[in-house]
Amino acid sequence: MDVQDATPQLENGFTRLANDLLDALLYAGLTARQWAVVMAVARKTYGWNKTRDDIGLSQLRLMTGIDKSHLSRTIRELEAMRILNREAGMYSHTLGINKRHKDWQLPNQQPQLPKQPQLPIQQPLLNQPQLPNEQPGVAESATKGLPNQQPGGCRKSNHKIVFKEKKDNSKRQCASALTGELVGRFATFYAAYPKKRNRADAEKAFAKLNPDDSLLAVLLKAVEVAKRSRDDWRRENGKFIPYPGTWLNGRMWEDEPDQVEYTAAEQAVMDAYNELMPADWARAITAPFSAQRAAAIRDFIGFAPNKPDMPRRYFGHCAAHLKADDRCGFDWLIKRETYLRVREGVVKHKDAA
Repeated sequence: MDVQDATPQLENGFTRLANDLLDALLYAGLTARQWAVVMAVARKTYGWNKTRDDIGLSQLRLMTGIDKSHLSRTIRELEAMRILNREAGMYSHTLGINKRHKDWQLPNQQPQLPKQPQLPIQQPLLNQPQLPNEQPGVAESATKGLPNQQPGGCRKSNHKIVFKEKKDNSKRQCASALTGELVGRFATFYAAYPKKRNRADAEKAFAKLNPDDSLLAVLLKAVEVAKRSRDDWRRENGKFIPYPGTWLNGRMWEDEPDQVEYTAAEQAVMDAYNELMPADWARAITAPFSAQRAAAIRDFIGFAPNKPDMPRRYFGHCAAHLKADDRCGFDWLIKRETYLRVREGVVKHKDAA
């Protein structure tokens, strides 16, 4: 049996999107990254007849191919534009599209200033003699009759022009960016942060944030979690770790950490499969962790979000009716296409191939 469909089919699922909402998105002037994130959120919500869903950066990266650091920034941009609603969720953050598109705050919607009335061009009065150098619409030279006039319109002057030397206050300003208790707090933060670059910018960002001891503890904990969990921080000896000033200005300590192990719900699905499926079916390996498999398990649970016993009932049915095949294991069994075919009775009588 060919488990891959030759062409997309509506029977395998579709996403319902109101035309008014789609028109508003087309008019919003979104960037390529913003558009990809909005479509991914629409796929994860409206594609499952939901208005919002618990969506992690790992899932969005798999769907869009965009790096997590850019995804986090793009989500904050869309949230600031009020196109996306973002709230704390069970696993990460719940995301949904704000359908009230008239409430969106788009950067390309600038108020138009009223046009200034155009002044009429002054015309000479009839029967009024004109001097030789007078032309309609041209003002008379304002330098006429000024003393000490040089040829070419420059005045003589006996005064010396004195240029004042502009003092460089950058060092003094950098030194005054941190005062009082902030000096010690910044030293603690900077010592913990793994990339020591652009200290002056980091000091300015830290002074602007003005954290107390409790927020400093949050920052330090976020740094330690990022060291252990973020793929981009660990890749190529920390090459992609943002500068500390960028991290502070972007409030990146609020970003969710990368998932590094299966949740209890995800682990329970794999345990149910290993328990209920016959021994001739390949076992579901729980280590090492796979972000792609974790995302697939969450999608599988979402097939019946109000029926927590669905995975065990489904695997029990498959164990009784499907025959083992080397091409068909855990990942194939939890695919949406397979789930639909089993529910519809297309795959049955211990014949999975």
